Amino acid sequence: MYDPRKKVTKIFGQITKIAQKGRDNSLEYHKLIDDIVRKGDYSHLEICLSDIYNIDPTKYGTIDELKRNTWEHILFETDATFITGLKKIYKSNGVYQQGYEIRSDKNDYTVVNVAGNIEHFLFKEEKIVIDEKWYKVEK
Repeated sequence: MYDPRKKVTKIFGQITKIAQKGRDNSLEYHKLIDDIVRKGDYSHLEICLSDIYNIDPTKYGTIDELKRNTWEHILFETDATFITGLKKIYKSNGVYQQGYEIRSDKNDYTVVNVAGNIEHFLFKEEKIVIDEKWYKVEK
């Protein structure tokens, strides 16, 4: 059974990978769009743009116009690599950030100490350390 969501997810991954590299990679984005059109997957690109990025691809008259006018919006909607890594660390350790505080999913505990490398790599080698002793929240 054919599932168009697989192609849409693949296109989304390719666009995200380019967008996470930064604003200067618009040429690479243009090449990706050209490749997608050449392969006959433009309908999947339309689904990706409309469902994930909330862009209406039908309002652009040409492919070139679509490429020029969607890049900035895609950059705005794409999480930076740093944020993606931070989300993974938070989720795997059952914590979340609220304001300046990092809290646990456990209801009666708060305050988490975060420790990482001094060089601060993009979370490849950093780990979150949760203290053995939690401080109870005063109600």
